[in-house]
Amino acid sequence: MTVFKKISAAFLGMCVLVSMSACKKADETEATSTTTQETSTETTTEKTEDPSEESEEETSATNAIIAGEGELLGMTNWSYQLVDMGDYQYWAIFDEDGREFAQQYVYMGDKKPRIWTKDFDGDGQEEFVVNTFYTADGGQAVWVYKLIDGEIKIGTVDVDTYMIRVLKQKEFMYNAARSYYDEEKGELIFCYDFGEEYVLSLDDFIFGDIEY
Repeated sequence: MTVFKKISAAFLGMCVLVSMSACKKADETEATSTTTQETSTETTTEKTEDPSEESEEETSATNAIIAGEGELLGMTNWSYQLVDMGDYQYWAIFDEDGREFAQQYVYMGDKKPRIWTKDFDGDGQEEFVVNTFYTADGGQAVWVYKLIDGEIKIGTVDVDTYMIRVLKQKEFMYNAARSYYDEEKGELIFCYDFGEEYVLSLDDFIFGDIEY
């Protein structure tokens, strides 16, 4: 009986040790599994990239301010930037103080603005000319930027006077009156309702202050 009790006690002790050992291994396995999962999660988190960040970086690169080349209206430190307004895009032209003084609207996905300069009035100073469709009635118009008394002024065609003086018309539709710069001819052109074309001079423009 005593022997049986000793054997039973020994056997019970072995079972306890085996059980404890098994529990310890299970705990170690679970801990290892948890550590592995945490490591895997951390690794995955490090490799995951936020697509919105890439988009912001690309947008920032596309809309970067670019230094201009050569002289423009007496300025050597001018610059330009592509501005996306959603429905349309335009190139903003900045003066040496970083102020936006001119806009060049994008033509068929132009990668850079069309900087057209020419001395139209023979005063030895080149003007800066821009073609635009940015008028209230959707018509085409040409803007001329000129340096007058050391300040940049913007000139637009005096449509009312021109229609009466040249075309002898007192009644007309503004969106049918078109003015633009012809790069091939190097001329400022005016026409009404796609009719006869007339060459403009700077005397046909009204110059005023730029609203910054």
